[in-house]
Amino acid sequence: MFMDSLLIIEDDNSTLIRLKRVFERKDFYVSIARNIEEGLDVFIREKPSCILMDLHFPDGHGLEDFYTKLLELQDKYHLTPCPIVVLTASDAEEDLSELVASGIYAIHNKNEPIDLVAASVKEEITRCRRSVWKILKGGKKRASLTRKNDKHESDFSNIMKVV
Repeated sequence: MFMDSLLIIEDDNSTLIRLKRVFERKDFYVSIARNIEEGLDVFIREKPSCILMDLHFPDGHGLEDFYTKLLELQDKYHLTPCPIVVLTASDAEEDLSELVASGIYAIHNKNEPIDLVAASVKEEITRCRRSVWKILKGGKKRASLTRKNDKHESDFSNIMKVV
């Protein structure tokens, strides 16, 4: 059986352990990172199906620091992007509106049931795979993908690079 892979980037150890256990029970291969730099290293090495991450870290901000560097690495190494699901305790309006504008796939509050978050991760992996298959079937090297986010009623655009 094929296992989806998930990179969890979380600086709170108890949250990290809990998430890892839950996703392993749901048949995910789970890699972990405790900060942004480690997360980027693990991403390059493991090439996960999806990234589940917090927003705030001692070494930077998940969106500004991680996501920006991630896009640069994907371009530099010609990697196919994977969906990013944010799990945050932040209710700050500016954080959430920035995420929506940047193209983050899904945003969940840490107080939500973990099964809801797990379903979202699975859904985003499936959505991403369908998009890649459409690109491959169409013979395109690049395609712009737009998706409607029901919660925020805004368009997300992501460039997929198929190697």
